[in-house]
Amino acid sequence: MSWNQSEVIGARWHILETIKRALSENISMIEAARIVSRCRFKAKLEDDVDIPPFVGADSETDALPVGHDQVHWQAQAPANLQPEIARSETWARDVASDCCQNLLVVHHSDFDVLIPSHSRMGKFSGGRRISMLRGTPG
Repeated sequence: MSWNQSEVIGARWHILETIKRALSENISMIEAARIVSRCRFKAKLEDDVDIPPFVGADSETDALPVGHDQVHWQAQAPANLQPEIARSETWARDVASDCCQNLLVVHHSDFDVLIPSHSRMGKFSGGRRISMLRGTPG
């Protein structure tokens, strides 16, 4: 099957930026998990061993009004659910933080790209790991 390389790269960039924002706590890890889960197929990352924790966090928290999803809820609902949201956010951060770190690999290059990394192969699932290389000049 053919795929659009620019679309794949764009989706991977979106995942990369989302992960960086989640690690710096500019967005919640639940919101990041939802974005990564949604973009995984377009980014051709569905077989990466670090993606399932994001999918799981998305699935386990899909009933909570977090991030952009709050616009679809009554104004009082997020406040009423805040204790559960806080517990779920802590859990999602525990589940996905290491995977964020695994996906972010600093690479000295003039560009950012996501490439398959054979040195990061999954030990148990037989899945592939995809390195997200964040370019730094020099």
